[in-house]
Amino acid sequence: MRRPRSGVAALIAATVGWGSLAGWAFTGAASADEPPIVDTAVEAGVYQVSESFNNDVVDVNNDSYNDIWLAGHDRGGVLLLNNQDGTFTRPPASVSAWPKQTSKYVDRHGCDWADVNADGLMDAYCSVGRTLENWVKGSDYDNELWFQQDDGSFIDRGTQRGVGDPYGRGKDSIIFDANGDNRLDIYSMNSQPRDGDPDAALTVNKLFIQRAHGHFREAPRFGLDKSYGYGLCGWAIDWDADGDQDLFVCGTDILYYFQNNDGHFESLGQQIGIGRQYTDCELADINHDGFLDIVGVRYSEVAYQLNDGDGTFAPTTTVDTVPHLLSVAVADADGDGLPDIVVARGAEPPAAVVNPRDFLYLNPGDLPDWTRVPLPSTDGAGTDVQAITVLPGELPRFLVGNGNFNLLGPVQLLTLGP
Repeated sequence: MRRPRSGVAALIAATVGWGSLAGWAFTGAASADEPPIVDTAVEAGVYQVSESFNNDVVDVNNDSYNDIWLAGHDRGGVLLLNNQDGTFTRPPASVSAWPKQTSKYVDRHGCDWADVNADGLMDAYCSVGRTLENWVKGSDYDNELWFQQDDGSFIDRGTQRGVGDPYGRGKDSIIFDANGDNRLDIYSMNSQPRDGDPDAALTVNKLFIQRAHGHFREAPRFGLDKSYGYGLCGWAIDWDADGDQDLFVCGTDILYYFQNNDGHFESLGQQIGIGRQYTDCELADINHDGFLDIVGVRYSEVAYQLNDGDGTFAPTTTVDTVPHLLSVAVADADGDGLPDIVVARGAEPPAAVVNPRDFLYLNPGDLPDWTRVPLPSTDGAGTDVQAITVLPGELPRFLVGNGNFNLLGPVQLLTLGP
């Protein structure tokens, strides 16, 4: 599940709320007294070049400290465990490297984490694409369901447990309870089919319902098996407060809201005031009224929609306009109790030699006067940003991935300096 990974548990438990619109657009430069931003990746043990479109912040080993998963758009990913002292290390190779030993790339994109089989251990479901050659996926590079073992290692049982998707161009996934039976289900989100794909009818998004003990079946009758977009972000939350989990999903054209009505999902985005396009977005209470707003990016615009007070959203307010926006994270970067915004920007097409500058937007508290702060630049091309609290009580840092195909750069771990 792409974007709310930094706070999905809180989102699921949250209630919707009330807000008002502040109409304003950022047009000025950063202030002269902008705070310093420090890249702590080297001293934290995070620094490495990683070709990964999506990274996750998750407590993998249940020690109450956030770990890091670099998904790896290739044959394997990297797990970095929190040492509880501000640093991270890889566990033994049998645990941390999840390679697919095939002659073909594993076109891995977004993963989502949860205790899927209810054994007390965190598991992961990863969506896998079909590469530029549009291969039909076999069992050795299908969508992955990684079950964690007692020794901390992981075993992929995606195809065997019924959550493979040979024709799906996997981009992201959501693990949630779709039918209220207290077993976690999986929603696999795919890109729309390529032009001329003879298997186009099979590339739709798919909901897999868990039958028992980590075994699944596809369930199109729930109304979610549709082809509507690129699937770069999504999250589950009981938005209408009726006791079951609804879905927000980024599509190619618009952000969708699917209301869960006793296990049947109905698209009701227009009814709650959404319908614009977001490349990536999160729910966050940016105006500090106790309720959740939408914060997102779409190619050349950083924007938000405030909650109107009844679970619906006000029109969009633009924070800034810059090109090539791909990812957004929301967290209190400066410790003032207000959520700030960090955005990651991708490569200048067709192929850049300079990674476009990423930005932090500091929340003024009395919207609209956001302060734009440039982040340290590096090689590669921005792909993903996640907020992470490394140690309890410290300010959140921001994990930025910069590995995009042949434009590879290092992982950054950014924080406000003293």
